[in-house]
Order: sequence, then C-alpha cells, then structure tokens
Amino acid sequence: MTYISTPETISTTGADAPPLHFAKYKFGTGYRLVINQGGNGISFPIEDAERVAAAIINTIGA
Repeated sequence: MTYISTPETISTTGADAPPLHFAKYKFGTGYRLVINQGGNGISFPIEDAERVAAAIINTIGA
C-alpha cells in the first residue's frame, strides 16, 4: 500500500482509548480508507466510505 493523504486524527472523549486515525492509501489499482486505533485497524475500498459514515451515524442515532 502507498500512503496518499495527510491523516486525520480525532481524540476519543472520556476514555483511556487511543485516538482514531484516518488515512487514504493506494492499494493496487484502487484506494482504501484505513481507520486505525492503537495499532489495530480496518480498511475498506474508498468507494464505501460514504456508506460506512452513514452506518456510523445511523448506529449512534438508534
């Protein structure tokens, strides 16, 4: 994977958990969004980023 973007970092509120890091990487012929917290991360195709964001918003609103 090739690092593409300047990562965004957000601190978690009221917890001892490490901050969340978001970054975009080139992976093969496509791009992936990586979300990492304390060395454990997930990645998914950049095309799914809006659906993932919507799922997070829907989950916290439930």
